[in-house]
Amino acid sequence: MQTFTIPFIILVCLAALSAAYDSECPSEGFAQLPHPNCSLFIVCVHGRGSEIQCPTSLYYSAELGYCDYEQNVPDCVGGTRAPIGDTTTQRLTEQPTTQRSTQRPTTSRPNPTTTPRPNVLTQCGDSITALSGSIEYKLNANYDANELCVFIIRSQRDSKLTLQLEADGISGVDSNAITILSYHDDVNGISVFARLSRQNPTVTIPNGVAIVVFRTNGNTGTGFKIDFLATEDSVWLPGMNKVYNTNEISPLQLPIRSNNTEKEYDITVITSEAKQITEESSSLQLVLKTDNPFDFCNDRLIIWKLDGNDVVGYVPCGEGDQIYETRGMYIITTILNEETAPARGTLSWGRI
Repeated sequence: MQTFTIPFIILVCLAALSAAYDSECPSEGFAQLPHPNCSLFIVCVHGRGSEIQCPTSLYYSAELGYCDYEQNVPDCVGGTRAPIGDTTTQRLTEQPTTQRSTQRPTTSRPNPTTTPRPNVLTQCGDSITALSGSIEYKLNANYDANELCVFIIRSQRDSKLTLQLEADGISGVDSNAITILSYHDDVNGISVFARLSRQNPTVTIPNGVAIVVFRTNGNTGTGFKIDFLATEDSVWLPGMNKVYNTNEISPLQLPIRSNNTEKEYDITVITSEAKQITEESSSLQLVLKTDNPFDFCNDRLIIWKLDGNDVVGYVPCGEGDQIYETRGMYIITTILNEETAPARGTLSWGRI
């Protein structure tokens, strides 16, 4: 499992719809356009353009697709560049010619043959905190039957997150394989937001955190590519994203992060080897142990189960160990803040 975080210095949003640039945007999909003012760039979403400000002293690089130091953006002279119509547009739905780097900008350019694409998720359990990127999972390879593959996307600063299914080879028996779950910070809640499919290829999550769940029945299809883009500026929901597909680190100590200095919203997903359990006599068991279970009698920690098409939440409050079973997956949502001492205990899980 890998977790990627795009450094804050890469992009800073000042969301302001700029109708003047709508005519320059492609009518479908996502795109990033250079601006004549090198400290700005344009983000296009289905034909609508938004003007975005780079961090102080940085210029937008059309070649690399992010804001970099002035000396690394040679097409900018005196803070300006050629008009948009004279510059090649880089679509988010196309592969960039130069790979992006997770490192802070330096005077040397990233090597496209060795630098990984940090904003592309490819493995079950990958998660990301960023303004844009994509999931490319088994795009040209057959998936397995009964997969339960989970990705977590958290917007770096924006409240709305748009996801678009750009390509897939999913077979008809698995036409509803991609489920988008949404997180609601006001109630610390999880809900099924939408199914992503060829008939419904675009959804917009209102709260900036999306859990993408890929569940299969057969094995006759190939995977998919989903692009995501934060589209409006609002309050960022800080927190951690974790997906555990094995029980190697079980038991897990609670709170997951105990040195919190500000309010945060943590999301933890647990599966059984990234697979759905099909045997009726078997399940994935989750056990919460604590010296004082009544410490959990609030909405700051909720255990959710996704079984079939239903998401059900439980507040782990009561005498003795709290024990849960599922043949799907668990989602644990946690709110931490400096005013309230976090409840302490352990979470352990395994297949029984």
